[in-house]
Amino acid sequence: YSVCCKPHGGGTLLEDCRKPGDVQLLPKPLRCQGTPWISGEEWDSYFHAHQLSQVIGTSFKGWPNTTALLARANASGAALEASKKDCVFGLAALVLHGLPAMEAKQGVRVALRAYNEVSRLRGQAADIEPLDCRWNEMTNHAMFAHYPLLFGGEARFTERCPNGAPRIFVYDTGDMADNPLTCSRTGFWASEVYID
Repeated sequence: YSVCCKPHGGGTLLEDCRKPGDVQLLPKPLRCQGTPWISGEEWDSYFHAHQLSQVIGTSFKGWPNTTALLARANASGAALEASKKDCVFGLAALVLHGLPAMEAKQGVRVALRAYNEVSRLRGQAADIEPLDCRWNEMTNHAMFAHYPLLFGGEARFTERCPNGAPRIFVYDTGDMADNPLTCSRTGFWASEVYID
């Protein structure tokens, strides 16, 4: 713990990629200094958990309550706008993080709508995205990398396969297959690959 994780005791893993003097130089949507709904310390904790998950995996017990953070960030129109203006990519990460729970509780359409909203939000902030080291370095993007595949957002997965390509068979898994994000967490136990 003292080697990797102590933020003020010599550990280097949980150091913020931003230097304290640099924060005020960033565009406002990248500062993550807090709103009446989510504090700056809560954003710090969320990004540090992402950073730690890149080393020890996403199942560790150190995540802040992401469901509660997302609920507060989206508690009202004012809360959502404040979150966008304070920590646009933190908000994007929170929504992406919450997609499996949204899908399980509210269905795949709600999760897809939220995923599309994140894509729109990222598009609107594309010009400042390269400046956000917390999004680019600290956020564990591997947690979300499979979403385009599961939501059909990549043409290479929706086009017809050429002749001679391996054929993949997925067995009927009943209701589980209705929720692609939830289903993907179970692995590939209901599939086989056939190669001529």
